[in-house]
Formats: sequence, C-alpha cells, structure tokens
Amino acid sequence: MEIRDYTDSADDTEMSRVIAAIQSGLREHNRSRHADPNAGRIVLAVHGAGREVVAGLICDVAYGWLTVETLWVDANHRGQRLGSRLLAAGEHLGRDRGCHGAPDNL
Repeated sequence: MEIRDYTDSADDTEMSRVIAAIQSGLREHNRSRHADPNAGRIVLAVHGAGREVVAGLICDVAYGWLTVETLWVDANHRGQRLGSRLLAAGEHLGRDRGCHGAPDNL
C-alpha cells in the first residue's frame, strides 16, 4: 500500500470521493465503538430567488460536540450576515441535539 497525495488536486471529483470515504469510515468506526443517538449531520442552506443555493453550513454532531465542516456564502450574497445567521442556527440545532461544546477554532 502507498500513500497518495490529493492535496491541491485538480481532480475535484476524485478528491471529493476520497474525502467522503475517509469521513464515512471514521463515522462508521465511531458508531461501532460507542453509539451516539444524537450523532449525525446538520445541513442548512439559504436559497436565492431561483431556488439556487447561495449559502450553506455543514456540521457534524457527535459525542456532545458540534464541528463545522463547511460554511460558505456566495460572493454576491456576502455582507448580509448570512454566515452569522447560519452559524447561529447550526449552534441552536446542535444544542437541541445535546452539544455542549465546539472546537476553539469557531
């Protein structure tokens, strides 16, 4: 077996596939060791007038922790506090699922 470097890969599809496999593998391992009934994902989106996604938040919830995986706001919709509103909504949902903490880098 060899280590393959996907850092800064030009092939977004392959990199996305590899990232999904790594994250899924970790989640399955954690669930097999100690099931957390509140574990899962929080996925929030803001839609524009044409129903296109213009902002979104993806978080993992596990073992009392909320971890932000992705927060994105389209360049044309920045400066409207959408990111702040998404984070606040995600934190609220996390607390509803028993989260008591988040990493310091938030």
